[in-house]
Amino acid sequence: MKKMLTLLLVIGLLISAFPVMAIADTDVDLNMAEWPILVDGVKIETAKAFQTDDGTLMVPLRAIAEALGFEVEWDATARAVAVGEKVTLTIGESSSVIVDNLTYVPLGFFRDTLKMPNAFAFEGQIEIHSTGETME
Repeated sequence: MKKMLTLLLVIGLLISAFPVMAIADTDVDLNMAEWPILVDGVKIETAKAFQTDDGTLMVPLRAIAEALGFEVEWDATARAVAVGEKVTLTIGESSSVIVDNLTYVPLGFFRDTLKMPNAFAFEGQIEIHSTGETME
């Protein structure tokens, strides 16, 4: 009798959890590939972002860097990208990758390397800001 009561209790708990899970799934959009990319509040047209297996959000470098005012140059021989005069990324020696002939970098690259005050993914969009206070 105890086993039957325990089984019914477990089944009841599992059944009651399903509606909650379904509601949570509809409220959160984790498909960041569909999220727009905004630079200083303006949506830019560019390739889609993606997440790596370890959860790193990768964004297309050239379109974002150019929207921020940086000059971007590709050196095919060295397989390197120069961003402005001070930053050079060599594919295979940095966290940058090439996908469909485009260079992608972690979103944090804009904050950590190019020293933008903010670069984040929040509320269904990806944002990079060149001015303003740094978010912690």
